[in-house]
Amino acid sequence: LIRKYVSGQRNRLSDGEYDLDLTYVTPRVLAMSFPGVTFLQKMYRNDITTVSKYVKEKHGDHYWIYNLTGTEYDEDKCFEDRISTYQWEDLHSPTLELLFRACKSMFDFLCQDPKNVVIIHCNAGKGR
Repeated sequence: LIRKYVSGQRNRLSDGEYDLDLTYVTPRVLAMSFPGVTFLQKMYRNDITTVSKYVKEKHGDHYWIYNLTGTEYDEDKCFEDRISTYQWEDLHSPTLELLFRACKSMFDFLCQDPKNVVIIHCNAGKGR
């Protein structure tokens, strides 16, 4: 209930088994909010283990996470080190060089296999 309130009018993935603040922008590009790691964060954010389970069930090894925040979490534990971080300040624009590097990395990963998907997240899932 708290998670639905926090995500407001944004699209949520709700398929009976999962209810996540995550949306498919295209079939191969997903956006989500920063996953909850601590007990308190999990009350209002996607539980990181639930996100990991969903991603692995739906996409197997064909995913890469792009963390656009400066906040790090134990990616080995949940996402098997499939994370790239491109940090810039919340509610600000990145440098063109940083934006280009991030987009190029996503493009390259998507081109490697038609099954590959990229999952992009910032703090709230909408600011960057």
